[in-house]
Amino acid sequence: QVLYPGIDFSGIDTQSRCPDSGPPVIVWNHRWEHDNNPDRFFQALHEIASWGIDFRLILLGQTFPDSPQCFTEARKAFKERIIHYGYAASYPDYAALLCRGDVVISTAFHEFYGIAVIEAVRAGCLPVLPDRLSYPELFSEKFLYQEAELSEKLAEALTSNYRLDPENAKAITEKFSWSSLAPCYYQWLFGK
Repeated sequence: QVLYPGIDFSGIDTQSRCPDSGPPVIVWNHRWEHDNNPDRFFQALHEIASWGIDFRLILLGQTFPDSPQCFTEARKAFKERIIHYGYAASYPDYAALLCRGDVVISTAFHEFYGIAVIEAVRAGCLPVLPDRLSYPELFSEKFLYQEAELSEKLAEALTSNYRLDPENAKAITEKFSWSSLAPCYYQWLFGK
């Protein structure tokens, strides 16, 4: 039997979700490591920017002394578009930033589960995810892309009705909540 880790969404659910005026906001909320494939992410951003698609960025994540150079380069290249860059000071700050986002993206090569993406989806971000790793098990194929179509899928997300309404965000993520999974864990542990 496979039981997902239960996620406490209370810090996200209590945030106000006032949409920002202005271009849509792309959230990257992953560790700043090579296995998350940030080079491909930033390549897609340069491509959609060259197509004239406007966007802003929230670049969240734990950094390391040897974090990929592409983050430093992106900070310069996209400086006018960046709302936040780096680690959030606290979980409430992190949750508030997620709630400002419209689209969450992953380009990961390596992912066991995807809690960061699930949290962003709970906050209302439309997911744009690779059709590999754990994502096909967790999300509908309409949110998945094949590698060659990343830029097109991202552009489509940014130019369509991109943000999830609270009801849809909850419907997609509720099965991952601790309140939904606790009875399953109880049944597994105690057989009752």
